[in-house]
Amino acid sequence: MEGGEEQQKDYDNKWSRLLHALGEGGHATLQALHSSRILIVGLKGLGAEIAKNLVLMGVQSLSICDEEDVHIADLSTNFLLTEADVGKKRSDVCIVKLRELNERVKLDVISTVSKETLALFKVVIFTNNKSQAELLEWTDFCHSNHVAYIVADTWGLFAYTFVDLGEAWVVNDKNGESPMKGYIESITQDKEGLVTLWDEKLHNLEDGDVVVLSGVEGMDSLNDKELTIAVKSPFQFSIGDTSALPACTKGGVFVQVKKPITMKFKSLRDMLKEKPRIFSTDDTAVTMDWSKALEADRYHLLVQALLHFRQSHNGSLPQPCNQTHAAEVLATIKTLKSQFAALEEKPASAPETSEPQGENQMEIDIIYGSSGDVAPMTAFMGGLVAQEVIKASTRRYTPIYQWFFFDAPECRPDTRPEPEEFTLTGTRYDGQIAIFGKTLQQKIVSLNTFVVGSGAIGCETLKNLALMGVGTEGKITLTDIDTIEISNLNRQFLFRESDISKGKSQVAAAAVAKMNPHVKIDALMTKVCTETEDVLNDKFWKSLDVVVTALDNVQARQYIDRRCLYFTKPMLDSGTQGTKGNTQVVIPHLTESYSASADPPQKQVAVCLLHQFPNSIEHCLQWARELLFEGYFVKDADIVNNWIDNNSYLQTMAPMTQMTAIRTISKCLGSERPQNLEDCVLWARGIFERHFNHALVRLLDTYPLDHKDTTGAPFWIGGKLPPTPTIFDATKDDHVVWLTAAAYMRAYVFGLVADEFRPTNWTALVEKMKHSLDKYVPVPYSVYSNKITADEGIDVVEKEELLAQLPDRASLGTWRMTPLKFEKDDDRNFHIDLIWTSANIRAEEYKIKTVDRLNAKIIAGNIIPAIVTTTALVTGLVGLELYKTIQKKPFAAFRNTFVNLANSIFQSAEPIAPIKRKFGGEEFSDWDFIDIKRGDMQLGAVIKYLKTKYKENVDAVLYGSILIYTTFMNRQKAQARLLLPLTQAIGDATGKPIPASASSILLDITCTDADDNDLPFTPSVRVFHKMRPSSKKKAASAKAPKAAVEGKQEQEEEEEEEETKEQKV
Repeated sequence: MEGGEEQQKDYDNKWSRLLHALGEGGHATLQALHSSRILIVGLKGLGAEIAKNLVLMGVQSLSICDEEDVHIADLSTNFLLTEADVGKKRSDVCIVKLRELNERVKLDVISTVSKETLALFKVVIFTNNKSQAELLEWTDFCHSNHVAYIVADTWGLFAYTFVDLGEAWVVNDKNGESPMKGYIESITQDKEGLVTLWDEKLHNLEDGDVVVLSGVEGMDSLNDKELTIAVKSPFQFSIGDTSALPACTKGGVFVQVKKPITMKFKSLRDMLKEKPRIFSTDDTAVTMDWSKALEADRYHLLVQALLHFRQSHNGSLPQPCNQTHAAEVLATIKTLKSQFAALEEKPASAPETSEPQGENQMEIDIIYGSSGDVAPMTAFMGGLVAQEVIKASTRRYTPIYQWFFFDAPECRPDTRPEPEEFTLTGTRYDGQIAIFGKTLQQKIVSLNTFVVGSGAIGCETLKNLALMGVGTEGKITLTDIDTIEISNLNRQFLFRESDISKGKSQVAAAAVAKMNPHVKIDALMTKVCTETEDVLNDKFWKSLDVVVTALDNVQARQYIDRRCLYFTKPMLDSGTQGTKGNTQVVIPHLTESYSASADPPQKQVAVCLLHQFPNSIEHCLQWARELLFEGYFVKDADIVNNWIDNNSYLQTMAPMTQMTAIRTISKCLGSERPQNLEDCVLWARGIFERHFNHALVRLLDTYPLDHKDTTGAPFWIGGKLPPTPTIFDATKDDHVVWLTAAAYMRAYVFGLVADEFRPTNWTALVEKMKHSLDKYVPVPYSVYSNKITADEGIDVVEKEELLAQLPDRASLGTWRMTPLKFEKDDDRNFHIDLIWTSANIRAEEYKIKTVDRLNAKIIAGNIIPAIVTTTALVTGLVGLELYKTIQKKPFAAFRNTFVNLANSIFQSAEPIAPIKRKFGGEEFSDWDFIDIKRGDMQLGAVIKYLKTKYKENVDAVLYGSILIYTTFMNRQKAQARLLLPLTQAIGDATGKPIPASASSILLDITCTDADDNDLPFTPSVRVFHKMRPSSKKKAASAKAPKAAVEGKQEQEEEEEEEETKEQKV
């Protein structure tokens, strides 16, 4: 393979998740970003976060400017700094650490900002701003000289950004999504020209979108023209008057044409004079939480007033809870209000001797905490601002227009602590103390936190927790089973190239320890699942204060969700998919559980569609992976190995499955067992003929091109595309790549080569394999039946003959086939080569657009698109929810969020409360269990207890997925099991003892009512099998008031009497 192709592979591997996030045209977008020159002014927490994100993304060059020295309070948010850096120049320290993130990026320090220096850059970002006058000077220059200009600050729990990209900014792709495409069933011949999609597929278009049609018959003149559409329904759109055209006899295909849009930005000087507009036809502001959208004009004035204060106080912000400073800022706001004739003037002044109250409370809260600096806010804004830099560098995605405001008042203490609480201590946590006070800071450092996952979200989460001080007096437990790959490096900033192949959790823990050496982290490589509950046991879960998930799959989240429900622990979850991100809070008894409102399952592709009627490259790739890769290189080996190791393996199968397995074993151990690489080449050539030629000839024999369905309509229409069988051609690169990949993989599966990786003499070996084709004897098509039938049945004679021909197991000794394990990111193997070329050959047969190797890897490998900006942003939001969780805030304080940074969509809403359902006259939510604290009761006694207390019939009892009792069991077996203590009954059913560390047993039950109707809901049951009833009652009596104890004694005596009877059953 050419060196250039190898370099492209390396590039694609490193940036694969980002390229996937960028979508179609991703390479061009990334190249534009990699040629951008960026300047960041101000390297406190926000500046450091923006710089980190841009360096990881690989901008061409990044210059930083910050002449201030490092202060201990900087360590609240700037992860690049350590305590040893205090007193050093901030920019000098930061640039050294930034170089470690990406050696490819050219980094330098500039000492001063001038018009001459600004002219050198494509984008400039001003943070930690101390002078509105300077900002106005720079905005005038940048606006006039086509330099993208971004201003951003975080002041405590308030943040803003301002974006100016010039008077005629062209956005080439407003959302970054792939163009919509669909198959047309019909087009009406009338004034509307109604296009209906095949099989009622969704078109996902908007009014005003432009499409191009192709393959339309009858209305041929519509083909290859740009048409503006109007949406009529989810699967119909209008293209305008078609009444003068001939009737449409066959639908074709529509493809969306993405059109550039032009945006006109104003300078900061001009926008400071205008009231920001929200909920209008020409909005000029965006907020994170739309419930605060009407406050945009107040935020607008507050930004100016705080900048004015800094300019007047040598760059300082108001001191925590300083009434004099607050009154000064409010007075400035009052003056500014008078300049806005369109605003209703409201009194804003207040006596300096008393705390201002009333209508200015929002401003007061922000002012009081404005000198604070917390990691969640800088992480959030760092992701958001860096995404705006990407937009300004590439003209991809819709930029913020032009203000963005974010306030998180719900995080503040409900009752303001005494002023002494905010006295700064001269520690790295002063930025947090300035907002929350010392008492809450103590709660933060004492937390015991479980972080699950140390990938992209996990790295950002750990950084935020370390900066906040989580785990310094408590502990962080971190687990991740994965190792570091090269594709991780552009978004998982705790890892370096030298860390590749090391465990993520250990490397991440070591990196965090450098940021904050006081943090205690236990780094595990333990999978969080049922099988590891002896490690992550009851004692471990009970010790936790909060669980933070950083996972990439729903199943793992659902398991952790169940554990959080069981142990009543809060769970903070987040996820990303490219520029889209979301967060969800799961708070005991306040919110629904994570699993309560799962996303709808993805629609499965029909088997016939994959095997016979594909109409998208996704279908072709799925077919290549499932049928070819998994079939020949995984399942065949598993079947053969299972047969060798298990004498009764075939007897457990259904007849048709058994026949298929027998044929597979017979071929692999008999007629098709290769002895050398040449045999593998000849086998691969036969497989090519079978799947890319004979199968399609057979399909066309069954359904000729003029075939009609039972209604008389053409069979090959819409998404049913007639194929053209392929003839193998050794001069075609994709045919040779497919053949040699399949042959070498088979050689490895059968143990003919030492490993599955491309050997150093690959070029010569390919030529040798091509020469082996001279010995290939074509298999005539007549071997196969001429028509496709639903069930070809079982040939009993063939079955007996094949079984008789199988070798004696003992003769095989220790030899086994080696099934492949799909690995998409190691290009030394041939996995992606086989799947990619298979899919493209099939796509060409069906006239489907082919795919490049990178996108084949992304689709076949189910790679989740990832971009560091979104990751940083969502972890910041999770950090804010952690502040609320620690304070045990009420339901209304919490927020679930969704963002799409591509088109500047931000949504924030209260979570959903848990649904309560009735059982036995009581209400239960997912957080509620039936708790039985009577020790290791007999199974029958447990059932009797439930029936007595809740008046419902228990029909079945399950322990996990194992049925330990049901009314349909063998009567004698059921009677015996009911007499066993619960732990023994479970052991009898599962063959395993209850884990010794388990403090209780979780059971699921199904019930019927008195009329034998199935109950729609039954709560889970927790049996505390280690608890003695007497000790429990003594403990309860000691805590309860005397009257309450006396009132319960009679009831408990009755229950004990009933229990005694039950034990004698």
